[in-house]
Amino acid sequence: MSVTIKKKEYEVQEELDENSAVVTRKGKTYFFKDYSEDEEAYKKWDKTYDRLRNTGIRYPKVFVNDNKQRKILMEYIPGETCLDTLMKGDLDDDTYEEIFLMACYARHENYTLDYDPSCFKMYKGKMYYLGFRLYPYEEKDAFQLSGIRWWVYTKDLVELLKKKDLPQDLSRLKPEFETNKDVVLLTVKHYR
Repeated sequence: MSVTIKKKEYEVQEELDENSAVVTRKGKTYFFKDYSEDEEAYKKWDKTYDRLRNTGIRYPKVFVNDNKQRKILMEYIPGETCLDTLMKGDLDDDTYEEIFLMACYARHENYTLDYDPSCFKMYKGKMYYLGFRLYPYEEKDAFQLSGIRWWVYTKDLVELLKKKDLPQDLSRLKPEFETNKDVVLLTVKHYR
């Protein structure tokens, strides 16, 4: 199976959902997104992409943005999402340093990101934001106040995993006091 964008054909390697796929052409791998059936979703993506370009937030490079057919070809970031990594064990300091940096960039531009860890990947020591969603900044939604609770094994993360129909390891849950202490210590160490 293949997809066409700007008169070039790409072989589908893996369908991720009905509108997204990992594709290849001439030995290079890309992420393909098709908004041809959803003009509003494309407009929202395009507007967010324009805003992201000026924030300092790292995201996959866009190689082709076909605004007539509403198809996008982006850099493919290999590896696990931060959620996949977190499900296996604790995240390392570099990951926390990077997410706090992203949150800082977003805050300084008056945005909040979608802090679901499945929207982020670490690749070659750098974090990439895959969510392509920006929200107006509100203090109550700041990463250090709410989003961080998805980045350590908390009840909030367990609820997120349930929503996604993913396995939960309740043996990793600590008492609430210890969890809150961990969250505060991470914030003190990495907040910018």
